[in-house]
Amino acid sequence: MITMTPRAHRVVRQVTAHPRVGRRSGLRIAAPEPHAETLDVRTVAAPEPGDRIVEDDGARLYLDDEAEPRVDGHLLDAVTGETGQIHFVVRAG
Repeated sequence: MITMTPRAHRVVRQVTAHPRVGRRSGLRIAAPEPHAETLDVRTVAAPEPGDRIVEDDGARLYLDDEAEPRVDGHLLDAVTGETGQIHFVVRAG
């Protein structure tokens, strides 16, 4: 299972707490296409059928069936880029 750093946990909760996103909102990690090298990370209103749900004190992650084994045992972190924008990265756990 993937775990979140305290900062990633805080950011996921903040992003998904917005009333416009919905009560079941979360951060979805998924392959943009089968066997893609990179994974997409985006806020969604609800999981898609078959997504694995990882929830920790209100911070929800939804993992598609291709992303789940690739992030298993890893750590989700939130980092601030040079422009001040926050990015999520997956690091070895």
